[in-house]
Amino acid sequence: MQITDTHILSIREGNMTSFRLLYETVFPPLILFSRRFVDEKDAAADLVQEALLAYWNRRKEFKTVIEVKAFLFGTLKNMCLNHLRTKKVHGRYVQKTMEEADRNTEQEEESLVINHAIIEEETFALLFRALSELPPREKEIMELSLQGKKNQTIADVLSLSVNTIKTLKLRAYRRIRVLLWQRG
Repeated sequence: MQITDTHILSIREGNMTSFRLLYETVFPPLILFSRRFVDEKDAAADLVQEALLAYWNRRKEFKTVIEVKAFLFGTLKNMCLNHLRTKKVHGRYVQKTMEEADRNTEQEEESLVINHAIIEEETFALLFRALSELPPREKEIMELSLQGKKNQTIADVLSLSVNTIKTLKLRAYRRIRVLLWQRG
């Protein structure tokens, strides 16, 4: 289920069911986003939890999904940077940022990298959501394909013919396009 502005308004009133839906919707992309900064999986999860708690404590300030996501990603970014500073790793982050966009100022570089990361994580979340709606065999084939496996290898692993793999892959691509188009 997709989170809507109606859910955000009910969260403002303290509705835990809507908050749980928001949590389940944004937790995976937030984890992926935080892992771009923080190498430790547990630390990244803790930071995401803190960002969601910060939102809950300020929930009455937000009316739309866009506002909430902007707050969560911005808050999480700041929390990650603070975490990096305390671990004296901030220098590596700045160096990485400067290498990725050397024609812009340091502030523009950071903004570009973070915006790119947010878009990429949202795209992955949409793709994984679409994959979860595929029939089991098509989902299995697409997951193996996303791991970089060739059609022949997938056919061998699943004991199917290469033509069957190609056909199921084509169907999966068509379904994913429709699912992504509907969400777009």
